[in-house]
Amino acid sequence: MIVGAGPGGCAAAIALRRRGAPAHLLDRARFPRDKVCGDVLLPAALDALRDLGLPVEELRRLGTVCHGARIVFPGGRDISGPFDGVSRDAQWLIVRRLVFDNWLLDRARDAGARVTEETEVTGVRRSGDGAVTGLTMRRGSRREQVLESSGVLAADGASSRLAGLLGSRPVSGAGLGVAARGYARGVGAAAEVEVHLAKETLPGCVWVVPAGGDSWNVGLGYVRAAGRRSAPAPAALLGALRESLPGFRERLNGSAVEDLRGWFLPLAPGRDRLHGRGWLLAGDAAGLIDPLTGHGIHNAIRSGVLAGEALAPAASSGEAPDPALLAAYEATVRGTIVKQAMRHGVLRRLMRHPSLATALSLVAGWTPVKRRLLAVVGHAAPGARAA
Repeated sequence: MIVGAGPGGCAAAIALRRRGAPAHLLDRARFPRDKVCGDVLLPAALDALRDLGLPVEELRRLGTVCHGARIVFPGGRDISGPFDGVSRDAQWLIVRRLVFDNWLLDRARDAGARVTEETEVTGVRRSGDGAVTGLTMRRGSRREQVLESSGVLAADGASSRLAGLLGSRPVSGAGLGVAARGYARGVGAAAEVEVHLAKETLPGCVWVVPAGGDSWNVGLGYVRAAGRRSAPAPAALLGALRESLPGFRERLNGSAVEDLRGWFLPLAPGRDRLHGRGWLLAGDAAGLIDPLTGHGIHNAIRSGVLAGEALAPAASSGEAPDPALLAAYEATVRGTIVKQAMRHGVLRRLMRHPSLATALSLVAGWTPVKRRLLAVVGHAAPGARAA
């Protein structure tokens, strides 16, 4: 049983069905539903979708391809170019989550997954020895029901309630990403992502991302340190930066940013445990969001596939999941996705210091530095693709 029909949950369901195992997706929303996000599918996400046998070319027709970025440093210096710094091979696909998540859920249905929407998980069922055997759930005003399952995957997002019910806790000191996103029109014709760095957001940034037609995804993200009780409201900060950053103000060209909404993201490594007896965590519920760039869809898909593979034997047989397979899942996720995120975490800590951003702006025009910066922003570096 999979709780959460976003990218991680759908990827797990498709992986299960590819192995002939049953898959049941539960979600509290009714699709199509929107989700606050930067709307970016990185090269690693597109590769993972292809590996699942999904028609990525069909998806490309629903979005906007983006090949490169412009990075504006504090003080106004800037660089621009393709994400891999050399060619146009590294591509982002920008697809609104309202569209992408619904498309992916339809692919899970096509694969034979059972989908139950508008369902809230209320509790966990365990055997006498503590192994998870199912969930309690409620649909609307109906009475609570019990659903038995040979294995449970929590893929219910960054605010996962199920992760806590299963026994996983947030990692102390991991930090918390804070972000806001809206949409604007009439901000110009450039087809590249713009990243504006400001001392108020470091190691985060302000972004302007092409979202198709004359629409642009506009937002900002920054890190609230663990234990910090107060932080600026993201919507208010975005408005202030519009006034204090000339390049950002000029880019918006007087356009209003509408549907502005904020959210929080637990940064990797966000959870102390990713598995237990009869259960796994994947995607944002597992705290697998990149701590430098805030991207998480690629990690959700990758971890969802691995989780589906680990649960497939039990789902097919109806027996309890093999503890060795669940432990191997966590070891693999920590050795690949989390390991890469930890490297980016080092960069995140360095980028907290405005002096480093200033120093980078002075050498960013040097070709090797420029290529590396663009590769990191675009997740086009080999290490980033591996995650």
